[in-house]
Amino acid sequence: GFVAEPAEADIASRQPRSAAAALIDTSTIRTILFKGGLLFVAVMAAYGWAIWRELPPVVVQGCAFAAWMVGHVALAFISRSDRHWIVRHGLFANPVMNLWAVAAIGFLLLTIYLPPLREALRFAPVAPVDLIVSATLALLLIAPAELRKAFVR
Repeated sequence: GFVAEPAEADIASRQPRSAAAALIDTSTIRTILFKGGLLFVAVMAAYGWAIWRELPPVVVQGCAFAAWMVGHVALAFISRSDRHWIVRHGLFANPVMNLWAVAAIGFLLLTIYLPPLREALRFAPVAPVDLIVSATLALLLIAPAELRKAFVR
């Protein structure tokens, strides 16, 4: 999806990166750790929700997996730009990324609701309310990655 992303409008006015600079610098590592931490918190929140509801372990795993997949897709859309809000580029402006996102969410639904795949991955059906709560927790807890852009410009 990222290879099909159009260049940002201000790309020509930015200073080029020094050839001597590390490709993955301290700032990049901090960003990776921040976003990874958000994804971890999102997954653990869905896991905690399912444990609190006293769901069977295989359903708890499904809730955590749902949060991980939804959070992963949200982070991909957020990561299209480090400086500009997600809506500035048009949320669904990249057809390749849209296809990937639909495939990822489709895979999530298949792993939870298609018996052969669900059994192979040792999941169990997740009630719609638990799936919605897991996805919502992921979106809410990944949101700081987007809000961070207000401070990094």
